[in-house]
Amino acid sequence: MHTHKPAVARPHSLVAKTLDGLIEIVIATGAGGRIPTQDEISKRFRVSRTVLREALSKLELLNVITVRPKTGTTVNASAEWHTVNADVVSWRVRAGEKSEDVINGTVSLARELVMQHRAPVAEAVVASFRAKSRQA
Repeated sequence: MHTHKPAVARPHSLVAKTLDGLIEIVIATGAGGRIPTQDEISKRFRVSRTVLREALSKLELLNVITVRPKTGTTVNASAEWHTVNADVVSWRVRAGEKSEDVINGTVSLARELVMQHRAPVAEAVVASFRAKSRQA
């Protein structure tokens, strides 16, 4: 069976490639630094502004960067990056953090998230039991 390859790269793969390039810029720039403008980056990677914005949005959601209109895009300290994402764990190690520290921090964060979610669930179960016991 013959498989057809698209002549043009799919947008999601362009975003992934752009993300790879952006993280290199982020690591080289370091915390507190400003990365080049969107125009410069889109020309450098030969991607549309739409693709670039999607990649930047992903980094912003992971708290890797802070995008501010008219003032530019700033790199956040790697310790502030959301480590519940496997890519972010890898990027933090590539940015120079000790892998043991990153992993320990990720485990601590995971425990914290579990504990935060347990309390509301436990409260909901207790409230449900109370409501059922009142009905009986």
